[in-house]
Amino acid sequence: MKRPKPLKAGDTIRIIAPAGKIEMGMLNQAIRLFNAWGLEVETGKHLFKSYKMFSATDEERLEDLQDALNDKKIKAIICARGGYGTNRIIDNADFSEFTQHPKWIVGYSDITILLIHVQKHCGIIAVHGIMPKNITGQEPDSSVTSLKEVLFGGNPVYTIKNNPLNRMGAARGELTGGNLSILCSLTGTADEPEYTGKILFLEEVGEYHYHVDRMLTSLYRSGKLEQIKGIIIGDFTEIKDSDPGIGQPIYETIASYVADYNYPIVFGFPAGHSGDNRALIIGSEVEIKVMPEFAEIAFLSETEEVKQKFSLRQFLLTIIITGLFFALIWIMVHLFFEKIMK
Repeated sequence: MKRPKPLKAGDTIRIIAPAGKIEMGMLNQAIRLFNAWGLEVETGKHLFKSYKMFSATDEERLEDLQDALNDKKIKAIICARGGYGTNRIIDNADFSEFTQHPKWIVGYSDITILLIHVQKHCGIIAVHGIMPKNITGQEPDSSVTSLKEVLFGGNPVYTIKNNPLNRMGAARGELTGGNLSILCSLTGTADEPEYTGKILFLEEVGEYHYHVDRMLTSLYRSGKLEQIKGIIIGDFTEIKDSDPGIGQPIYETIASYVADYNYPIVFGFPAGHSGDNRALIIGSEVEIKVMPEFAEIAFLSETEEVKQKFSLRQFLLTIIITGLFFALIWIMVHLFFEKIMK
C-alpha cells in the first residue's frame, strides 16, 4: 500500500462534497482550524450549489472530485460531509493521475465508498475521520488531533478501555471497513471490499436494529466474518428498535454473529457518528491487542514494515549461508578422511 506524503505547512488542501449538500457557514470553523495548521484551503467549484438532496448534480460533483484528484498542487482531498451520492459518481471518476501522485482523502459515512475504492483499486491508504461539517469547536479534541497526527505523518496508537464483550487476543492485518450500510451496498460491485486476512472496522447510524441484524446476517452467511483476522466495532449511534423488536443491546447482536470465531474483538472504539471520531487509516497495517483491562490499536509505520521485511530476509540469508558453510566443512572432512584411507 502506498502512503501519501505527510502534509506540511504551506500545503494546499481542497474541500469537496461528493454526496450531501453543504453551506459555507458550516465550514468556517474547519477552515480556521486547517489554516491554524498552516494549510491553504481551497473549495470545489460546485461545493455550495444544491440539487435535490445532493450538493450539486452528479456531473458537477464528479467534476469537483476529478479536478481534486488531478490537481498536483492539492495534497489532500477533504470531503465536507457524508449524506448520500458518492456511489452515483464513483464509476465515472478516473483515478490514474491520483494513483501516480497519491494524496490524502478524508471522510467517513457515505465517503466509505471512496475510501474502499482507493484502497482496493489504487493501493493507496486513506483516512476514516472527522469531516468539516462536524468541526464546530464543540467536538472532542481527539477527533481533530488524531486527524492532524495522521495527515502530518504520524501513526496513532489508541488505548481503549475494556468492554465486557471484547474477546482477548492479538492480530495484525490491513485495516478495511467503514459504515456497515455502505459496505453491504457494495456487495457484488467492483468496489466490494476484500475481507480475507483483513482487520474489519464497522460503524453505523440511524438504522433500525433489525436492519443491522439483516446486514450482519448477510456478512455471516457469505463467509465474510469468517475470513477476517480481527474486528473493531465503532459507534452504532441512534439505532432504533421496532415493536416488537430484537430485544437486546446492539453490541450483543453484533457479538452473536462473531461468536463462532476466535479472533480478537474490540467493542466501543470511538469512531463514527457519536462525536468522538478518531482517525483510522484505511489500508494501513494495524495491530490490535485485546487484554483484560484495555485494548490497544496501533498503526504501523512504513519504516517498521520495511524493517520487519528486511529482518526476515536477513534471517533466511543467515540460514542459507550457515547451511552452505556446514556443507563445505562436511565435504572437506570427507575428502580429508578419504585421502588418509588411501
